Amino acid sequence: MSEAVFLVEYNSVSYGVSVLDRIVKRSGVEVVYARPVCAGKYLIVVGGDVDDVSESQAEVEGLGPERRISSYLLTNAHRDILGYFRRTAVEDPSEREAIAASPAVGLVETTNAAAGFHSLDAALKNGSVRLGKVWLGHFLAGKFCYVLAGQVGDVEAAVAAAKATVPDKNYVDSRVIPSPDGATLRLLLEQKG
Repeated sequence: MSEAVFLVEYNSVSYGVSVLDRIVKRSGVEVVYARPVCAGKYLIVVGGDVDDVSESQAEVEGLGPERRISSYLLTNAHRDILGYFRRTAVEDPSEREAIAASPAVGLVETTNAAAGFHSLDAALKNGSVRLGKVWLGHFLAGKFCYVLAGQVGDVEAAVAAAKATVPDKNYVDSRVIPSPDGATLRLLLEQKG
């Protein structure tokens, strides 16, 4: 079954929480992320069946644009996106070891979560890579950043696909790091997201 992800960002924490309550009451979505992010914004990310997630989007759009900064619906989302948030980090020791042993890592950074989720989906669908870490807005001035791991060519293809989906105004930077040092990888994977 195809799953979807919907995110919406507000410029008010209290308004965002009230919208979250309406979303949860209206549809059978799974809230995978809902919290304040820098600078004084509130980010909601829900996932699940396309119909339920679309119902959440309809609820948000029915409220109008008041206090809404951005929203984005990703249908047919790559399975690793919701999988990552459902476990909140890479917790399986064998998965962590596989990522830590990867010949390369790639990092992609966007100005906001909407552009970030869109680029992450493209990256995962265009390269045989693993999702190692996601940072969503908190302590990042509202930016979105993620770490991919895999073979050098696969990471390069994934990062190129990600960059190609992001408008210039929402793209911050991306890097491919071949043969990353073990200490660098540990620090990347252990940081709170």
